Amino acid sequence: FQSMTGLAAKIAHELNNPLDGSLRYIKLAMRRLQEPAASSNAPEKVTEYLSSAQEALGKINEILSDLSQFARHGQASIETISINHLVEQAVRTLSARATLAGVRMECRLEENLPHAGGPKLYQVFCNLLKNAIDAVIEKKRLDPHSEGVVTIRTRRGDSTVQIVFEDTGTGLPVDRQYLFDPFFTTKPPGEGTGLGLAISREIVGQYCGKISADNRTEGGACFEVELPASLEPNVTYRGETIR
Repeated sequence: FQSMTGLAAKIAHELNNPLDGSLRYIKLAMRRLQEPAASSNAPEKVTEYLSSAQEALGKINEILSDLSQFARHGQASIETISINHLVEQAVRTLSARATLAGVRMECRLEENLPHAGGPKLYQVFCNLLKNAIDAVIEKKRLDPHSEGVVTIRTRRGDSTVQIVFEDTGTGLPVDRQYLFDPFFTTKPPGEGTGLGLAISREIVGQYCGKISADNRTEGGACFEVELPASLEPNVTYRGETIR
């Protein structure tokens, strides 16, 4: 009960800031509209205030959208798929973001892996890749000469499949024990909701897997997803048989 109370308090806090901001901007816009028509810059200011209110409301929508995903508890459907296929999909999704930021992505995928997990892992991989790219971008901002690389590895473990995301970014914070807690974030205010890793842990758990994070000795961070391997040789994925 206490954990639920604490989460509710965090949700209320996260929603209150953008909600309060949007209400204040709307109030300013209404006040400006009530001023005498002689005020020459009224339309510009009203547009500015409403634009800021829209941005704040968009933040609320983003938080609620992430919360709705976080709230979908329960076991995922039993459907194992090609992990390499999902990794490649996630890399394609984030490749433009990485290229524009001067970040190189390297895939080192072990062949003939047993199948594992399920389609929801695509979101996990996208979350981890996005975080890794953002960390490298921040590192390059602090040190323009730093190497910007994100490496994704897949490998077979003892009855498991492991997916490792390594980056040359800024590394994990000192209080990294809270990394997977809802609303914990190291990003500047207004960037992200702090729910990505919490959602990722929830999804990985639905597939009876685990996710961990640590700093690399050579700098940067390393996230590892470990999933039970399937004994099935073939699976159906989006209407196609993957072998």
